[in-house]
Amino acid sequence: MKRCFALCALAAVFTLSRLPAGADPESDALNAKLASAWQGVKSFKFTMQPPAGSDAAASLHGGMITTTMVLPDKMEVVLEISGVSSKNVVLNGQTWNQMNRGEWRRIPSGFSMFKQTDATKYIDQIVVKTLPDEDFNGKKVGAYTSSVGSAKTGVSVCNYDKTSYLLVRCHSAMAFVLFSDFNSASNVIDVPN
Repeated sequence: MKRCFALCALAAVFTLSRLPAGADPESDALNAKLASAWQGVKSFKFTMQPPAGSDAAASLHGGMITTTMVLPDKMEVVLEISGVSSKNVVLNGQTWNQMNRGEWRRIPSGFSMFKQTDATKYIDQIVVKTLPDEDFNGKKVGAYTSSVGSAKTGVSVCNYDKTSYLLVRCHSAMAFVLFSDFNSASNVIDVPN
């Protein structure tokens, strides 16, 4: 479940650097603006929670996943579920894990939380369709749907800031994701001690 949420969110994020063309002229124009905005992103955070009442929410017991990314190769994932925490840090291909604020342990180098090839295969199948603007927290935001191929399941609605064209949130039947802290100096990931 944790890997699915991480892959879904990362795929949504990496979609912005490789959005496919051909959906329709309006969507193609939006894709170009989103991809252009993404090119300036060096770091960001996102928080994921399953929708209330969903099977995913029941299995995570109201948990939350907070991820900090420093591109191209640094990621910190913190999973909090019913008072239990797990933190994973990935730096330059090496992964460390910490359970319940205990000792850090290095995971063997053959293990990877996320493989670029997995994301590329997923992204190549994404279909994006522009939607009418929406209101979010009292602000007008742009909207689009993304789905994988012709599948009706796995459809996400994503919102973006109408000025910067950076993601604000994405939501689906599986997860609700909030994006923040683009290029913030607070997005620092160091080797665990």
